Amino acid sequence: MTTAIMSYEQSELVPFEESAAWQRAYTIWLSGKRPNTRRAYARIVADFFQYANVPPAGVTGDMVNAWKLHLQSLGRRDTTIAQRLAGLSSFFNHLQRKAGLIDRNPVDMCERGDLDDSPYGNARPMTMTDFQAIWNELDPATPAGAMYRALFLGYTLTGKRRTELLRLHGRDLSIDGDVVTYRVTTKGGKVQRRTIPPAVWVAIRQYLTVAGRAIPPADDEPIFTATHPTAGYVDSHGRLISRASGDALSGTAAAEALKRAAVRAGVNPDRVTLHGMRHLAAALWKKAHGNDIRGLQSFLGHANVATTQIYDETVFSDERTDYNAMAEALFNGSIMAHT
Repeated sequence: MTTAIMSYEQSELVPFEESAAWQRAYTIWLSGKRPNTRRAYARIVADFFQYANVPPAGVTGDMVNAWKLHLQSLGRRDTTIAQRLAGLSSFFNHLQRKAGLIDRNPVDMCERGDLDDSPYGNARPMTMTDFQAIWNELDPATPAGAMYRALFLGYTLTGKRRTELLRLHGRDLSIDGDVVTYRVTTKGGKVQRRTIPPAVWVAIRQYLTVAGRAIPPADDEPIFTATHPTAGYVDSHGRLISRASGDALSGTAAAEALKRAAVRAGVNPDRVTLHGMRHLAAALWKKAHGNDIRGLQSFLGHANVATTQIYDETVFSDERTDYNAMAEALFNGSIMAHT
């Protein structure tokens, strides 16, 4: 006998045995994740059990292998498949080691050696030419255009990950004369204070002014906000995730805005991503500072230098970064003419 319970903030139904223990284990496992991770992992578990159509205790390694082959037949990338297997493995690992409901993790029986699971294996570095074309397409006289100019320039000069800038609020800023710093929570939960490049601060001020907002924003206000109530997106299941005006801008909305600007600028949208700006930031950092792999490692916030070497074709101090030199390289020495 099976029953179905609602996944966390999801509409999919996940089959579980008629036992409160299974439901409790699933809820506890998800509750230990960050909101974005909870949503992603809930979708992964829902997708798998809709495919397998058995309760957790009935899952075998062969079923997991069959699901992997199914995802490959759908044309899913290796990185996507590896991430889904990792999420599923996390769930079964919890059932085995924490809840004691199963005696083995069936995902351990799945062959994953054929997957190129480097998170950067499919990354496309953005070129300076493409960035400049997209930048010029964004209208600095409109709130949306000014915001995306500031955000995209921020990604390109700071090298920060998507959410690291989108999570910024007024309380994270510190202004001391011409020096503006921000508090950022990096991957892994580490809190750092970094300098906002001067050119980025000029662009942020332009955006806030055009949008009629205070400089700096109130402590509880996101720096980058949805510009109108329809600034939402449709997720992978076709559901509309709405964003009210003034809510924090979503990463998906920013990514879609980048694609739209690329099309208007005559740039192939398939070759530009927010992560590609992080690669461009690495190239600009090297251009301004030379082939200092350890410095680049800290600039990008990598725990392992091997990850940095993916960005590099050959204990960081923020004060050592010449952001002006990076901006000049990006705009061929005429940055102030473009802000």
